[in-house]
Amino acid sequence: MLITPSHLHNQSGPIPILPLRERPSAMKPFLAAGLAATLLLGACSGAEAPPAPQPVPVRTVTIASQSFPNVIELPGRVEPVRVAEVRARVTGIVQQRLYEEGTDVRAGQPLFRIDPRELRASYAQTQAALQRAQATAANARAVVDRYRPLVEENAISGQEYDAALAASREAQANVAYLKEMLAQQNTWSMLKDKDGGKS
Repeated sequence: MLITPSHLHNQSGPIPILPLRERPSAMKPFLAAGLAATLLLGACSGAEAPPAPQPVPVRTVTIASQSFPNVIELPGRVEPVRVAEVRARVTGIVQQRLYEEGTDVRAGQPLFRIDPRELRASYAQTQAALQRAQATAANARAVVDRYRPLVEENAISGQEYDAALAASREAQANVAYLKEMLAQQNTWSMLKDKDGGKS
């Protein structure tokens, strides 16, 4: 009789297995055969080959050397070495900028084209004031020339002559001031016209 794992249990419970020393010698061949059969059955049941794996799709890439730009972008802040401030010396509406930002400019180079109407009006007003001052100075000089012989003959007081002389000098100083002002306005208002003339 062969002993299999199913015979090791009965309905009343497991069958006690005695140690080899306590078992009868007649049972030893059966036990050895049962053990060999159990091992053989376990080896046969696990000997089934696993199913073949499915083929894995692959993609091939051809490797070639090529140049690649190595560009590194980093945030930064630029500080100028020197700073030049452009300040207006005259008032007016800027019509055109005559230089490019960041380029060098030389002394005397025009930087802006300003609307000349306001400058022309101011220039004309200063010209009129100069002519009025010149007329006043000429009149004051004529008064001094008339008073000079009269003061020598004591026909008029010296105070009147001194007042006329002071008025003449004041008128001449006013003429000099307006001439300087007119020269500055003339320098500021020199704008090139399209035909090359100055306005």
